[in-house]
Amino acid sequence: MAANQRTLIRLAQDAEDVASGLTLFRDALPSQAAHLTTVISELFAISSVLRRIDAAQADPRQEPSFYRIENDLRIVCPSLRLTLEDAFHMFGRERERPTAMVWDDLEH
Repeated sequence: MAANQRTLIRLAQDAEDVASGLTLFRDALPSQAAHLTTVISELFAISSVLRRIDAAQADPRQEPSFYRIENDLRIVCPSLRLTLEDAFHMFGRERERPTAMVWDDLEH
């Protein structure tokens, strides 16, 4: 369980880091500002939910119920990890290519 807690917090932190990084894209791509703002807010919402799950999992009153979502977490966490890694790689490519091109690549 402790490893899973670290996973949830790490994913929450990474989601926040990606959201923060996307603010630079939003500033550079005014035509995408509304869409990027939505993505940024969704990433912060995901972070919030992950932190709430982590806190609830550590609560002895909630812990017995976690068997209901364990399988879901085993699917969602690796998927989210891959998505966030794609975004981190996108940030790296942004140094080599125009921001609009990098954003367009990520969307497809």
